[in-house]
Amino acid sequence: MLETLEFTEAVAEATDHIYEKVKQSVPRFEWELAAPLIVEINRLKKVRNAVILGHNYMVPEIFHGISDFKGDSLGLAREARDSEADVILFCGVHFMAETAKILNPGRTVLIPDPEAGCSLSESITVEDVRLLKERHPGIPVVTYMNTPAAIKAESDICCTSANAKAVVESLGSETVIFLPDEYLARNVAKETDVRVLTWHGTCMVHERFTVEEIRAYRAQYPGIEVISRRPSHHDHRVQHVGQRAGGASRARVHQALLDLPPHEDDHAREDPGLFEGAQVRGRGAGGSAGSGTSGGRAHAGGRPRLANRIASQLQAPRPDPIEHRLRQPLREGVLLTGVV
Repeated sequence: MLETLEFTEAVAEATDHIYEKVKQSVPRFEWELAAPLIVEINRLKKVRNAVILGHNYMVPEIFHGISDFKGDSLGLAREARDSEADVILFCGVHFMAETAKILNPGRTVLIPDPEAGCSLSESITVEDVRLLKERHPGIPVVTYMNTPAAIKAESDICCTSANAKAVVESLGSETVIFLPDEYLARNVAKETDVRVLTWHGTCMVHERFTVEEIRAYRAQYPGIEVISRRPSHHDHRVQHVGQRAGGASRARVHQALLDLPPHEDDHAREDPGLFEGAQVRGRGAGGSAGSGTSGGRAHAGGRPRLANRIASQLQAPRPDPIEHRLRQPLREGVLLTGVV
């Protein structure tokens, strides 16, 4: 039983090398609660022939302790496709697990927290998309990957933040509907002659940052580099962002953080939590602007609860919860051209 797991000398020996990576952000008493679960999860992975995908927003003990692959949602789904695992456990939110299932239809895909959601992906419904298509007949719909499969199925094509401009221009249309991220759509619109119709969808974490905050960081840390993702507030990008990877995809921002000189520790990060992987390489957390969540219902919940759920899901075979969510979208077709 998971409740009887204890922090023993054997557990310490098996996990001390992991704790060295996370000790700056995980107190020792919390680590001693998590470490036995980490050992058990890594054992169960072998028993179930499972692979664990850890999104960049995961807490350190999950990200570094049990994740076989780490990165953004699409990159992780691709990694799972290339693995030989029977079971894919995606530490992330619903749309991430759905993408993994679309790319791996013959495998069981599990998600630790059935309530894990994203404010951006929940900002639009299937009915909203259908109404937009009725009001703008013949206008192609481009949908950002960070959406449920049911929304993708209503769209003409999907895109990532990195290839959004190229996808918009590939359609040969004077006008497109771009869903659901308003800021990504506006930033793409500034880079192309295509008319971009937007939806008022936003990530509530991106919304927290203001022009005044960026100015304050610049005043407090002269010469600071402000790194922003393309789906961030367009005012940030136009007025205040740009020395390194400004308006880039999540993967490019992460690489920019890794490329910073070792002692360049003060950086404002518009996407808090993304730099967890860079921190353990000596890039520090100075200048961090917030906590690593993606809205009110954070990526898959709190620390001990999440680890317990992961271990419980791997203990015994169970129905694939993502397959049921995808039955209707897959019947209607999900076009990932340009993405995979």
